[in-house]
Amino acid sequence: MGGDEFVVLGMEDISSDCQQTACRLIGNVNEFNKSSVLPYAISLSIGTVCCDHEHPATIDSLLAIADKRMYEDKAHRKLNG
Repeated sequence: MGGDEFVVLGMEDISSDCQQTACRLIGNVNEFNKSSVLPYAISLSIGTVCCDHEHPATIDSLLAIADKRMYEDKAHRKLNG
């Protein structure tokens, strides 16, 4: 996307599968951080959105929703340490 942002396009069937994928990503990053000798930790802020085939949306509108949610997640993480 730009800077340090990237997109993961998953082919999940339902919203809960999307959340499970996000949790797995965060879990893998946390495990990496635990075993890493790097002087810093890697973190993720994630915004998810599911595409409903009964209510089609453009890629741009889906990315806009995901981007908004990602910034909400980032703000939430800053407030909660």
